[in-house]
Amino acid sequence: MTAVRSREIVFESAQTAVLEEFDLPSLQPEHVLVKTISLRHQCRH
Repeated sequence: MTAVRSREIVFESAQTAVLEEFDLPSLQPEHVLVKTISLRHQCRH
């Protein structure tokens, strides 16, 4: 459970970083989620 919880914390801070980077607080959480996922895919390649 601890590993899952720390993953959630990392993911939450990743979402916050995305919001701060793009400076779009009006984005819906779903859009932030998509943006975060697409950023992760870019980092992998």
